[in-house]
Amino acid sequence: MHEEPAVVASAAVHNAGHVMACLATGQTFQQASAEACRGIPLGIRTRFDKLAWEAVCLAGVAAEATAGQPGLPDESLLELIRNEFQPAGGGARPAADQTSAILALAIVSANWADIQRIARALSRSARPLSQPDILREVSNRRGADISVHFERWQRAMTAARPVGRPGPAGTHEPGHEAG
Repeated sequence: MHEEPAVVASAAVHNAGHVMACLATGQTFQQASAEACRGIPLGIRTRFDKLAWEAVCLAGVAAEATAGQPGLPDESLLELIRNEFQPAGGGARPAADQTSAILALAIVSANWADIQRIARALSRSARPLSQPDILREVSNRRGADISVHFERWQRAMTAARPVGRPGPAGTHEPGHEAG
């Protein structure tokens, strides 16, 4: 029996989010590890469709933020992701109209137990794990149904607004005054 690490590294959770998004969107990857993610997640060289690519990129950020804030309300977690967990250059920062961010958050929410399993496996392994290695760790090889979670995050994305911005540009909703 493997001894579980006492603390799972945030990089392992981050990379587990990328892995789960790959599995859920039908993408393949070479390997994953508990090492810090630099540049292209999981060494993927071919960019697939834009929605799937952005979801895979954002799922690492979403998983890392989720792990650090258990029980945080959706809108607060979304604010945290928008304002604190941004990749260098802010290129994958979730925006109110970004379907890929909703998809990434839905994948992470629906598959949280498998993300935790993957992160523990990455943390205890002395070497990077291949896709077949990781598939042995998960309960659902293609990811769980995300429909309920997609709707949940779509509502949260609409309700939340980034700090310092009054809301979507050019809109005014009664009862939501900029302040």
